[in-house]
Amino acid sequence: MLESVDEVARQYPQIDAEVFRTYLMLRRTQHRLDRALESHFARYDLSFGRFMVMVHLAKADGHSLTPAELSQRCGVTRATITGLLDALESSQFVARESDPDDGRSVVIHLTTTGKRFLDKLLPDHFGRLTALMKGFTRGQLKDFQKMLSTVAESAAGLEVP
Repeated sequence: MLESVDEVARQYPQIDAEVFRTYLMLRRTQHRLDRALESHFARYDLSFGRFMVMVHLAKADGHSLTPAELSQRCGVTRATITGLLDALESSQFVARESDPDDGRSVVIHLTTTGKRFLDKLLPDHFGRLTALMKGFTRGQLKDFQKMLSTVAESAAGLEVP
């Protein structure tokens, strides 16, 4: 696809070929990272979504949050959180309990089993992330973070009707 960027830019003069090429490379990289993460988490019989729920619970006060808080922090719908929690509960990584302040609500707790599982997974996970970025100096990583932040802020422009 990258080979045809110049051809497309010739056909549509308003296209900046370097912008388009960079965008395509970013999408290709995103896709490759997503596949690599899926493979990595599959080794632990886990999905990225379930991993994120566990990490947010591990960081939370008392290792507990409501489903609504988890949904917001993970950036997914309530229906998606329900499915993630069902899977984590069946693995005994989380437990649902009645909210002591509101008996109609539920609080999700990271169990001791879930904490032990994270303690086993995280050193491998962070080691792999370090290996992923080993080709960059500290300065390059800071510059890359700034560039990614700029892209993330500019992404809203794609959403405007």
